[in-house]
Amino acid sequence: MGPPVEGVPSLVDDVIDVIAASRGFPYAGVQLQVIKALLTAVSSNTCVVQGPALMTAVGSIFHIFLDVRRRRAGAAEPTPEAGMHSAGR
Repeated sequence: MGPPVEGVPSLVDDVIDVIAASRGFPYAGVQLQVIKALLTAVSSNTCVVQGPALMTAVGSIFHIFLDVRRRRAGAAEPTPEAGMHSAGR
């Protein structure tokens, strides 16, 4: 594998972009998997996430944090998991 080409995103950059694109799903399970995948990629010893891809990963996790916080404040629709928990009572 040769040196990186200036201006051409690496495979890792593309993977981060695809994972980060899933951050908008309103389901807690999807958001948790997005966080896990991004944290695994960023903290991996075998791949390097830097520059714009790192900012995308951090921004996506922060976006999910804000979304969950907004939902807990009662500004959003309940998740399907919440409906399942209340139905079992």
